[in-house]
Amino acid sequence: MHHTIRRRLPPRNRRPSVDLTHVNPSIGSGPINRSLTPNASPAQPPPMELRWWKRDDENGKYQMHLDVFGKKLHWRCQMKRFEPWRDYTNPTDEDWDKALELVENCYQRRLTTKEIVDLVRRRGAR
Repeated sequence: MHHTIRRRLPPRNRRPSVDLTHVNPSIGSGPINRSLTPNASPAQPPPMELRWWKRDDENGKYQMHLDVFGKKLHWRCQMKRFEPWRDYTNPTDEDWDKALELVENCYQRRLTTKEIVDLVRRRGAR
């Protein structure tokens, strides 16, 4: 009769804890300071995009897109699903109102910053 010896192994989801405080004493000492990360820039708000559908008598239903990158606003529209995006050079008051409504909703949900809300409110003017 042949017997095998079974060793009891630790569960797979457990990993041995490693103490890294001797390498860097700031590890585990509170929240991450995002102002020190390499991609964070205090002078430039993070990029964001807003999309919505618009309908009018002339063009029918089409998709609007507002890119916010740095302190620049870039408007685009797509008339049909597989058509390329085109620059939208003359946004109407209705377009600005819709963009402001969407960016304020994002701000309430903490998905954007106050700088972006102010930029859209000023309609991209400095």
